[in-house]
Amino acid sequence: MSNHVTDEERIKRMQMVYECVVEKKMSTRECAKYMTDNGYSISNATVSDYIKRMANLDSLKYQEERKIMNNNKEKTVNNSEDVRTRVKEVAVRLIGGYTYKEVAEMLNISEFTVIRDFNVRLNLLTKEEKEILEITDEKIRQVKESQKERSIENLNNVKRK
Repeated sequence: MSNHVTDEERIKRMQMVYECVVEKKMSTRECAKYMTDNGYSISNATVSDYIKRMANLDSLKYQEERKIMNNNKEKTVNNSEDVRTRVKEVAVRLIGGYTYKEVAEMLNISEFTVIRDFNVRLNLLTKEEKEILEITDEKIRQVKESQKERSIENLNNVKRK
């Protein structure tokens, strides 16, 4: 099945992208989801491509859209003190014996975010930050082992039911 879009349709979609990103202040990902949910199957990459094409049509619109996109960039340990602080809090609580689910509830974040913070983002903290919080490789290993055991236990409980 061909996914070819006519020039007329492309211009219409570019205008819709403009409306999403500039007027509704959506990120490219949000815009792609919004358009797909409303009958225009479009990827995040295509939304970005349309924004670049619009630069050729109107550089002021493009500059405004780039500014909005930059404001909507994902926050990481490297560019957000809030994320860095949350990762530390997640690690301290998990090392303190709480489960992923309990920490998620305490911090009002998803369980997936807790898991990602501990298994991925924690590695991005500096050695000094970990030392201050007394986060050692052994404690990290113990938490991972404990969480693994709890997961196996939960699976076994589900099988029994």
